[in-house]
Amino acid sequence: MAQIPRWTDEEGKLELVKEELSEEERQDAMIDYDVPGLRLPEWYWRLKQLPPEKQRKYHFLRAEREALQAAEHGDFSLLRALTDPEHELNAEPPRIRDHLSPKAWVFINQRLDGKKIGKPGAKKKTPDERRALNPVHAAAEDLMPEVAAILRRHYPDRREVEIKDCACRFTAQLADIDEDRLRNYIASSRKDRRRIR
Repeated sequence: MAQIPRWTDEEGKLELVKEELSEEERQDAMIDYDVPGLRLPEWYWRLKQLPPEKQRKYHFLRAEREALQAAEHGDFSLLRALTDPEHELNAEPPRIRDHLSPKAWVFINQRLDGKKIGKPGAKKKTPDERRALNPVHAAAEDLMPEVAAILRRHYPDRREVEIKDCACRFTAQLADIDEDRLRNYIASSRKDRRRIR
């Protein structure tokens, strides 16, 4: 856009912001990120040097450990999968379900007896999962500062309150979320338990 729209032209300002954001995305896509040579850890090479039966035993132990950790938190799906005849580690002898540890069988028996294991309620979500489920987090922390910076660059004579107000409106429109919801999130304390740290 050759000419900067007047401050009172809401649609023109929004188009300016959209144009600048898309320009930044294009420039980011053009950057050639140099990836240094991939260096695999030492344990990987040691594992590859083992005979196939020892490699299979390592995979057994790793799969069982992951399943037991999940079972301790109340998720038995991985442990159940290890006992399934269709599981890839049960496809050919030696089968993992024939070699489960006593601890794994204790968990299986407790589950069959109906004993509750793990904490009640849903599993705590990671910050990335929370961002994916609730777009307000990403809009307030990623998009709004960019929109405000664009407005500050083009309208340096405007007060900070006006810039933030306009940035909040445009961010809500761009992220397709309710403006009041975004304002409440921004107004909440940084120590609020609902905020992602």
